[in-house]
Parts: sequence; C-alpha cells; structure tokens
Amino acid sequence: MGTPDEEAGWIAVNERIRVLRSRQHLLVSNTGPKKDGYTYCTGCGRIEASTNPSPTLIGPHPKPFPDDDTNQMCEGTSPTRHVVLGTDFITDIALFSLHVTSPLSLRPGYTSTNVALRTVSEALAIAGCRLLEIELGEIMAEFRPALTHGGKSGLEAEIFLYDTLPGGAGFSSQLADQGPELFQLALQIMETCPEPCEASCYRCLRSFKNKLEHTLLDRHVGMELLKYLLTGEHPEFDRVRLQSSSHLVAS
Repeated sequence: MGTPDEEAGWIAVNERIRVLRSRQHLLVSNTGPKKDGYTYCTGCGRIEASTNPSPTLIGPHPKPFPDDDTNQMCEGTSPTRHVVLGTDFITDIALFSLHVTSPLSLRPGYTSTNVALRTVSEALAIAGCRLLEIELGEIMAEFRPALTHGGKSGLEAEIFLYDTLPGGAGFSSQLADQGPELFQLALQIMETCPEPCEASCYRCLRSFKNKLEHTLLDRHVGMELLKYLLTGEHPEFDRVRLQSSSHLVAS
C-alpha cells in the first residue's frame, strides 16, 4: 500500500498527525532471530532458526511428527536456509501519518528512529485495546517511513494499527475517530509506568508478543516524540538520564 494522496480522505488529528482508515491485504512476515530466517527441511517439514548454534537439520534428524513409516529419522539431505515465514490476510487498518520538523528527524534506518517509532507503535496498540476495552493483542501496530519525499528525508513517518483477526473486526477503524484520546492515552501509559522502569518493562510496554523488540523499547524516547506530536514543543531530555547514559556508554 502506497502512501495515499491528499484526496484519499485523511482525518486531521492536529497539525502534525492525520489518520486514514482502510481495509487492505496485510502481509505479516517473520524473519526469525537476528533477522536471519529459518532453516527448513523440505523432506520432513522440520524447521529451526538459522541462528541455532547447534543446527540439527544439516544431517539425519527426527521427523517432526510420527507417521506410518517405521523409520522415524529423516535423512536431512535437502534443508533450505534463511527462509522467511509470512502470511497475508485482509483486515481493518488505521494509518497514522506523523509529521516532524527540524531539528527532529525520523530518518529511515537509524537506530534512534527505530527506537522512537517502535516504542510509540507499541504504546498506541496498548492504548487502542484499552480504549475499546478489548484483549491485548486484538490490535497490533507497525511503522514505516512514509512513501513520500518527506519520508525519505526523515520528516514524515507512518504507524498503522491493524486488527489481528483475519477479515478484521472493525476495531482499528473505530480508532480513526478517536485520534486525540488514543495518543493521549499512549502518552499516559509511558509516563505512568508503575515500576517506574529505566526504559521498558512488563508493567508498561513489554509483552511476550514483542519480546524480539524489547531492546528497541524506550518509553522516555517515546514520550518525547508523542509530546512533540501532541503539542508542537520540541523535546528536552532529562539531564540526569543523559548523564547516566553517557557514563554507561563510556564504561
């Protein structure tokens, strides 16, 4: 799905946030640990992460399920490595477009950008489930650079919330009409961690579903981005936290 043009029916949340409801085929992929994919045995169907330090599929190995054959071992002569798993399904989507101005930048591929957008994405997904009073995981979120000139230059990014139920349940579509409440609740979730944690924890942003992303979740960075998007004021990071982070890097 490309970035829709101005005539597509965007709803303005404020000067920096707009949203568009859509219903699209969504492709969800699983690239495995360290994004190295999986090793798949085409002979018996057994699969393991390509990063497995003790690979079992490069030689004879047990079959993943019993069959009528008395020999329950697979010869392991035809494994395929670096396989990416994926599926596509039609679902309801709320596409949020985020605009920033210099000196802020959401340049694609930068770790700082990934941390900020991943954190805000998780906070919005949690906030959406709470707003609609549904189970966590019924709505999930992903991000991407906007497919525009602003996206390439780091001034425009997109977060899309989607229903995890194939076919959609209309949850994300409802959130398109609750943009201000959604973003305010996401900010509150990050500001009021019961811990309060240094970056993220299971009391605020972490879950089993996002365990591969835990190192990218930093509620303080997410808070500063959301405050800017909601108020237009450029963020000022806590000096004590900046000093402690600098000492940590130096050590």
